[in-house]
Amino acid sequence: IISSVLVRVSIPVLHSAAAIHRLCEIAAEQMTDNLEAGGATNIFIRVLLEKKYALPYKVVDALVFHFLRFRAVDQDAMTDAPVTIKSGEKLPVLWHQCFLAFAQRYRNDITEDQREALLDLLLVKGHKAIGPEIRRELLQGRGRGVLAPEVAMAGVDGDDTMVDIQ
Repeated sequence: IISSVLVRVSIPVLHSAAAIHRLCEIAAEQMTDNLEAGGATNIFIRVLLEKKYALPYKVVDALVFHFLRFRAVDQDAMTDAPVTIKSGEKLPVLWHQCFLAFAQRYRNDITEDQREALLDLLLVKGHKAIGPEIRRELLQGRGRGVLAPEVAMAGVDGDDTMVDIQ
């Protein structure tokens, strides 16, 4: 009910950014014991991501680390991830939907290192239906700070002041 209200109302960008940042922290606390516990938190994160706000890089980084928190595959792994996932345990579909919403909206706002880490995460913890779509979105993005390639005009030698349009 609350998430449907969030979809309909206008929320200032900075308020939304602060909420997403805090929701990432809450999800980390909730999901340390049980992976299903963060379902509602992931719904709120997804709803706020679907508003397509231009988020500060600090929040984008917090979201990346929110997803990367689940990369450990067994308890013997030597990682800094606070969440340890048993080998057979799968992440909830809500988490994958949240990851997809992030990949669709913010694929151009992550660094190349973050992109590689997220793609590695998909290899380990990807969903059979949602995973390929997330991978496609991440691969289509360009890194943070990388300019879009310029479109060259045929027959123009760098001077576009006198272009004959037919």
